[in-house]
Amino acid sequence: METGVEPEDIGQDPENADRLEYDGDKKNGHTLKITDLRESDSATYWFRFITDQTRGRYIGNPGVTLSVTGLQVKVTGGHQDKTLTCSTTCTLTDNPTYIWYK
Repeated sequence: METGVEPEDIGQDPENADRLEYDGDKKNGHTLKITDLRESDSATYWFRFITDQTRGRYIGNPGVTLSVTGLQVKVTGGHQDKTLTCSTTCTLTDNPTYIWYK
């Protein structure tokens, strides 16, 4: 983040209103969940909290970099039967869920 530049508050963007879920408390930390993830969400995110003290703004550096990439679908087979193979360069969980639409 550039020095002296105020970071954008993603919660203030009406386009994000239904896609952001924030959970936090003093004991368990803070979590931001972004649903309906889009490639345009690729960015570096910082956590910021503001206190009632003079100059009481704190930002968690270096932040977390999120890279959203598309999945690659490969179609193989003959005229009657096709095989669809989905792949990505991202590290996935052990058992990802895929939903295919025609």
